[in-house]
Amino acid sequence: MGTTNESWVDRMPIGFAKLLIERGDDDQGFHFRFLEINPLFELIVGLDRTMIIGKTFHEILSDSLETDCGLHGFCERVCNEGKPQTYEQEVACNGRNFQVSAIAVNDSELILLLHDITELIRLRREMKDSQEELEHLNDRLYRESITDEMTGLFNRKHIMELLKKETARAERGLEFLTIALIDIDYFKSVNDEHGHQFGDFVLKEFSKALVDQVRTMDYVGRYGGEEFLLLFPGTKIGDAVEILDRIEAMLQVNDFRKGDIAVTLQFSAGVVEYHGESIDYLIRRVDDLLYMAKAKGKSQVMLD
Repeated sequence: MGTTNESWVDRMPIGFAKLLIERGDDDQGFHFRFLEINPLFELIVGLDRTMIIGKTFHEILSDSLETDCGLHGFCERVCNEGKPQTYEQEVACNGRNFQVSAIAVNDSELILLLHDITELIRLRREMKDSQEELEHLNDRLYRESITDEMTGLFNRKHIMELLKKETARAERGLEFLTIALIDIDYFKSVNDEHGHQFGDFVLKEFSKALVDQVRTMDYVGRYGGEEFLLLFPGTKIGDAVEILDRIEAMLQVNDFRKGDIAVTLQFSAGVVEYHGESIDYLIRRVDDLLYMAKAKGKSQVMLD
């Protein structure tokens, strides 16, 4: 077997320093003088051992480790508490990060260990960034999954899920729930006369107008084509009709204009108050009422 003059301390994969504990005058504070270090500690500090051994923190580290991570204060706390302590902190020493451990061997000696955790810190940051990116992606995918691409309203699937949730809530709390299915009258003529691009513009603007007129507690979803399903939680049918009247009044005094083209819209609607029936029956009933409103001459609201 070969031999080596290197001690086990010199071969340690972490920075090692043995410090002499010196009490200040009248027992006010401590000084820590370097008795022994290993090559890795020299590398961390960036100084040769001849410039370290026999010196204190203040004499050799004031512009590097001592200032940036407070090793002197940390060692003082170890001495005062009389037990090992460990902490992690970025140390601006050659741009590296270290986990610092200190052990009070006895009343006069302190062992200081510096473990390079730069890679660990980098991985933690990368993981945090990746987690935040994943959360943002999940949020975006969820919003896309519940949103109608054309209008920005809830899509049909999600508005039906909301209806299921609200009917269940109404049953538990004996609260009122009213729904309305509305359809833009003569929308086909808008597409025929002005083109589908303008028709898409009208759908988007009409959707914004609906959201602006309903309450924050209400839900608006695109049911299909130019049909929209509105949910009014905690609302009797008469109060829901007042909201529809407000929407109709707004449409009468506002047109939808793009360039030289402008149209005024009106709608027909069926309105149903929930009384414990199945969702399928509820939707069928409100759809029948909408059909009746259309057949009656459009720009009508038919109630259950």
